[in-house]
Amino acid sequence: MGSSVAQLIGLFSKEFIILIIVANLIAQPIAYLFTKEAIKSAYTPSFNIWIFIMTAVAVMLLAIGTISSHAIKTATANPVESLRYE
Repeated sequence: MGSSVAQLIGLFSKEFIILIIVANLIAQPIAYLFTKEAIKSAYTPSFNIWIFIMTAVAVMLLAIGTISSHAIKTATANPVESLRYE
């Protein structure tokens, strides 16, 4: 209804990014604790914060790429084609 492709991508991305940030905030401390306990017997673990930051960034980039590709496909689709099958 008059939105540009960039506006649609921003609208979809904003909601998913919030969910991804919440999921990372929940999952990363749990992963740290489990990994620390699992390798504790093998050697002294030395975790670097960059591992978790890079993981969060990689997940965010993957999600934004996926959301963008689907939003572009949906925004550029011809509405007549989808209405034809209704």
